[in-house]
Amino acid sequence: MTPTEPGTGTGTGTAPGTAPWAACRVGERVVVRHRSPAPGPPMTDLLGTVVRRDQANDGAGTSADPGDAVVVVRCDAGARAGQEITVPLSDVITSKVIPPRPTRASRRS
Repeated sequence: MTPTEPGTGTGTGTAPGTAPWAACRVGERVVVRHRSPAPGPPMTDLLGTVVRRDQANDGAGTSADPGDAVVVVRCDAGARAGQEITVPLSDVITSKVIPPRPTRASRRS
């Protein structure tokens, strides 16, 4: 994956030295590679739109363990299309902003 343009937040991947979930902004279409629970492959990809990103919070307004934060992606492809999948940010390996799905032109006869 190629690095994000510094300061723009609209690049094609995660910049070196930044958190692997940095590209996961609400409303953007992303691909997220994350560790998957056993049994199954050790990691998998989600393709879809970020619908929620919750930061860890201990209830007192201060940051808690970052392992408690999650990103929720509404999948738009594959067997999980239409499902909202919650992934702990601690399991995200990398993420990448991708363009919106192309619109299909109607076929004329």
